[in-house]
Order: sequence, then structure tokens, then C-alpha cells
Amino acid sequence: MAPTNVVANGAGLKRVDPGNPDNSFILKKLRGELVDGEGVQMPKDLKRLHHLHVDLIEEWIGAGAPETGFPTVLGCH
Repeated sequence: MAPTNVVANGAGLKRVDPGNPDNSFILKKLRGELVDGEGVQMPKDLKRLHHLHVDLIEEWIGAGAPETGFPTVLGCH
């Protein structure tokens, strides 16, 4: 699904692009890797997520963003 943010949408990003973490806007928002016009880091006005949580989201997207189950990540099963 395309993001509602005009700049991110214009860049061809998806909110979550299954199998393609680099094209997933949510990861840019969580990492604070935003360009002008892409809004603010998530979560807004709260402490950043621990990098391992963001890594897990990246692994989930890389695994195709399955609706159920968990990807094997960081040595966890």
C-alpha cells in the first residue's frame, strides 16, 4: 500500500513492501532516516524503539511480511 505522505509516495516507497525492506517507508520512519517532507520519526514524541525491535520488523518485511508466524531472526527460533 502506498503511504499517504506525498514525498514518500512520490519516491515510490510503500508503507510496507513485502520482501523489500529498503522500499518500506515504515523502516525509514522507525530509524529516523527521513528526508525533508517525510514527516517525523516514529513513534512520535516517544522513545525510539530498540534497534533489535527495528531489526525484527526489517526481517519480517524481508520474509515477505507474512500475516502469521515469525521469521527466524538474530538466532531466535
